[in-house]
Amino acid sequence: MPIGLNDFKDLLRKYFATKNAPDEGDKKSKLDDIKMEIYDSYLNENFERNSNVSAAKSKVMEEFFMEADKYEKKYVKSARVTPFEIAKESNRHALACAIEFTQAFPEKRDVLLKDEIRSIMTSLRASKKKKSKKRKFRSRKRKSKRKKSKKKSKKRYK
Repeated sequence: MPIGLNDFKDLLRKYFATKNAPDEGDKKSKLDDIKMEIYDSYLNENFERNSNVSAAKSKVMEEFFMEADKYEKKYVKSARVTPFEIAKESNRHALACAIEFTQAFPEKRDVLLKDEIRSIMTSLRASKKKKSKKRKFRSRKRKSKRKKSKKKSKKRYK
């Protein structure tokens, strides 16, 4: 599977939707399949590796999905939705949660990811920071221009 941010978000969307769906006979196997697909394509398999443990019980798998579940709880609280609403595809809450999770993924936890996806997410963070700095600078410029024009107009009327 090609490593791309959109594919990663799509797998996370499937994970959140499946996890919150009502219990069905094959829900656990679907979740395990999604987790393994994420593990194979996006997670750093060398993270605190223990060769005696299966991939499903590996440290990287546990910690990554602990982060995902922690963020999901935060999303449910902030968006004021129920887990059932996340499970409904038509609401698009699972997709929103996946997108926000990838954007808010803690930089200190990047070691959980493979190099390829880590570099993509790092470059996105860098461009996001650049944009916010540009906006701050522009707004400061505009404010200083406004102050100067007000001072000039006051001097004219005195």
